[in-house]
Amino acid sequence: MGVFSIHAFFDRLSLEDKKRRLKKYFKFDENEQLKEGVDTMCNLSEGIYNIGKEEGKLEAAKIMIESGIDFDFVAKKLELSKELIEQYLKARIEDKE
Repeated sequence: MGVFSIHAFFDRLSLEDKKRRLKKYFKFDENEQLKEGVDTMCNLSEGIYNIGKEEGKLEAAKIMIESGIDFDFVAKKLELSKELIEQYLKARIEDKE
């Protein structure tokens, strides 16, 4: 299969497709314990991915706002709540102190 990332291998696949790939490429036999483990792994990886994605959006919002772009425009375009952006900016200021 060569070098690949797990995220690229599983990106945007349904849970059933992920399980089929695990079974096909890694010879996993499906049983209840495996099913629970795969479900947990998929939910965890999706959560981590989404956290990273949100962190990236918040950092982009910070840069845009610091560049003088209207706060409301930034929140709308990045699909983030103004409250979340404000909390992020406040935390970043406190980290610098």
